[in-house]
Amino acid sequence: MPIFDALSNAKDSNQQAKDALKTIVVKQVAVSNTTSVPNATSTYPKANFSKTLSLSNYQHWYEGNVPSGKNPSGVAYKNMKLNVNGCAPSAYIIAKALVAPGYKVTTEEYKKAIDGMGTDNTGTSMDKIGVYAKSQFGSSHYGLMTTTDREQAKKAIQIILDKNKPVIVNIRVSGTKIVEKGGVNHVIVVYGLKQTPNGGTVSYIDPLEKNANSAKKSIDYSTLLNSMKSSGEYYLQAIGLLS
Repeated sequence: MPIFDALSNAKDSNQQAKDALKTIVVKQVAVSNTTSVPNATSTYPKANFSKTLSLSNYQHWYEGNVPSGKNPSGVAYKNMKLNVNGCAPSAYIIAKALVAPGYKVTTEEYKKAIDGMGTDNTGTSMDKIGVYAKSQFGSSHYGLMTTTDREQAKKAIQIILDKNKPVIVNIRVSGTKIVEKGGVNHVIVVYGLKQTPNGGTVSYIDPLEKNANSAKKSIDYSTLLNSMKSSGEYYLQAIGLLS
């Protein structure tokens, strides 16, 4: 299983976080998206780390805002259970608004993301977020990053936030609460992390919430990581170019 090899095998001070991270499907099927981790000039993960992205262009989207009409396969959006299956395209358009000046979160953008990711009434394969992002940002955009190594996941999250980009992560929820065991798959947008040797707190946006203010949440970093790992691996997706 491909993991963050280069993030742990630095070649020199200018390439501490460089190498290819293979993009894979949540179902463990390899796909052909490959790109490189941005160069890092200091050691990650840092014991003391604090980064919160600007929310000046934050535009919320509730995944249960069901569009009218049908997808390209002729399935009505209202029959796709988007209130539970629309988290990936919703998280994507929320995250894109944070990094793409002038971008507007609209019903049409939601439909485009649903169709572009192949979301259906069973949800979205996590790798499809990166595939769709490449179609929007260009071929140098990152695909899905996956690892079984907790330190590698922490390293990647810090690097992405340090590059002023949000991170979409796969977690488990019961209702709207992040849980470490059980629950169902869900994705959220991480936009901040404050970490010390004694622990940390993550700031994130939850597309399961209808209201923009209630959607901005925080959680213990260890709890988030445990929830991510409960699906078997840590799945992360940067949104926006990291170079």
